[in-house]
Amino acid sequence: MSLRWLTLVVVSLAVTVSVHAAEKEEKQAQGEPAGARGNVVGKLSCAKCDFKATEKCSTALKLAEKQFVLVSGKAGESLFASRCSGKLVRVSGVVTLKNDVATITGKKSTEVKRKNATPGLTLAGKLVCSKCDFKIGECAAALKAGDLQVVLDGDAAKELFKARCSGAPKVATGTLTKIDDNTVYLKVSKIADPKTRASDKKKPDATNAKKAT
Repeated sequence: MSLRWLTLVVVSLAVTVSVHAAEKEEKQAQGEPAGARGNVVGKLSCAKCDFKATEKCSTALKLAEKQFVLVSGKAGESLFASRCSGKLVRVSGVVTLKNDVATITGKKSTEVKRKNATPGLTLAGKLVCSKCDFKIGECAAALKAGDLQVVLDGDAAKELFKARCSGAPKVATGTLTKIDDNTVYLKVSKIADPKTRASDKKKPDATNAKKAT
């Protein structure tokens, strides 16, 4: 390899890295933090009063006795006044991790009134292997969700063992058991395929429609 060719390769890699970094900074500047798309269902609570997790009172969703997720963005602001009500609420947005604490940044929230509804965390990502991709534990199904590593546990996760290296998009819902740096440990109760947007669905062929009539 000539010196000129090597220089071109190095410059190309540097430009690619710079572009990705700029895109990430732009998203963060636009209020889109780097993280994983998902939603959280939990009981409204105060991060300071209930969990001693923040210096100032702030909105949080309680998942279990010592498990909670901070709520940021417009959703956090709109729920602040009622944060001590204990109402079961769903917030959709971007989930990020910092200092072993999860935060969901979203615009809207919805009160959950179903009697059988339970607190939980839902994250969307691509199927990978926890050992091969994350160097965590033994080979098992996991999700690469944005910047987050999601280690899955439970019967629903075990059913995905053979497909764990496929990179197939999946949506996992379950109980948050632990957070370690950029890794979320989720005991899964349900795994589904991402919903297809209405605009992506193929319209029925006109000829076939006529035959059907």
